Amino acid sequence: MATKDDYTNTILTTGVIGPFINGSASSTGVIETNGDSDWFKVSLTAGKVYEFLVDTGVPGASIGLRDEFGNDTANYHPYGPDGFFYSPTISGKYHVFANDDDEYSFRYTISVNTLQKENFIGGRTYVLNDVTRSVSVLQLSSSIELK
Repeated sequence: MATKDDYTNTILTTGVIGPFINGSASSTGVIETNGDSDWFKVSLTAGKVYEFLVDTGVPGASIGLRDEFGNDTANYHPYGPDGFFYSPTISGKYHVFANDDDEYSFRYTISVNTLQKENFIGGRTYVLNDVTRSVSVLQLSSSIELK
C-alpha cells in the first residue's frame, strides 16, 4: 500500500505557515519517501528580513523558498537544523519547502521568523538573499534594510 503524502510539492499545496505570532510561525510535516518535497504557503512583506529554519534530526534535509508561481526565489541548501535569511523585494505569497534526497522518512518542523535589528550580532557573517555579508553595527542601520 502506497504511503499518502501529507503536503504536495506544488503551488496548490494545502500547507500553510502562519499567522505570525510575536514574529514567528511554524508548521510540521513528514517526509514519507526518498525525494519527497512538502510545500507550505507563507505571506511575506517586502523589506522585512526573515529567517527560515528546518529541524529534522537527520542529515540530508533541505529547505528552500519559491515565489507565488513556484519559481526558485532563494537557493536551498542542505543546512540540516539550520536555514537561511531572506528579504523579499515584493510583498505577497511565497512557498517554503522541505525535502530530502536521502533514503530517510522523518518528521520535521519548518519555522519562519521575522528578524529585527536586535536579532543580528555585529561581527558575525550572514547570508542574505544569497549574498554573504559581515554585519557591523553601522551596517545594520544602512546596508541591510531591517524594519
